[in-house]
Amino acid sequence: MRAADPVERPVPGASWGRLPLSAYPRPRDDNGRGVHWAPTTFSQPKEIVDYLVDQLGQLNVRWVKLLLPATHQGVAHEYLLRRLREEGIMPVARLYPVRNEPLPHLDEIVRQYVRLGVYYYEVYSDVNLRGPTGGWMEGEDICVRKIVDLWLRAADQVRAAGGYPGLPTLTAGGDRDDLAFLRDILAEVERRGHQDALRGAWLPVHNAFL
Repeated sequence: MRAADPVERPVPGASWGRLPLSAYPRPRDDNGRGVHWAPTTFSQPKEIVDYLVDQLGQLNVRWVKLLLPATHQGVAHEYLLRRLREEGIMPVARLYPVRNEPLPHLDEIVRQYVRLGVYYYEVYSDVNLRGPTGGWMEGEDICVRKIVDLWLRAADQVRAAGGYPGLPTLTAGGDRDDLAFLRDILAEVERRGHQDALRGAWLPVHNAFL
């Protein structure tokens, strides 16, 4: 078993039912400690990656979130992902679409990164913020129904490609209350009868508070 391989990794969405926590991939010696990598979708020089991964090891970090391009343009951060795997650190991918729109190559993107040990995928970030920061056009209303439309499609693609889909990320202190917005999302998913889409899902948190 390689360093970051989970003990058990069933296919999310194979049948409806809540997954136990033990069914989610986790790093070895998981202590829950994680950081966000440098906010870039571009691969960095090996010497920078080696230095920073060494720092992560000294800090006993077990999880690292990194930005990945939301377009199918080859593998980004390949060397970083290899080094994280060698250190037994679990990567979490934050796909970075410019706007809240469908991701046409999402299944291909997930499939290529699953092979590199990336199982968790965060799509549609900060959607309770107005404007481009939340993925909305200037003057566009924040819309739960639109986000649920996009997320249901994305979650199906992520699961089909072997990944675990994160619910849309919400920002504390946003233009719409994050907890109320989360309840609205879950209620809309239930209203449509798509509770099965939550199998293998997880809740990302942006905790740079206010």
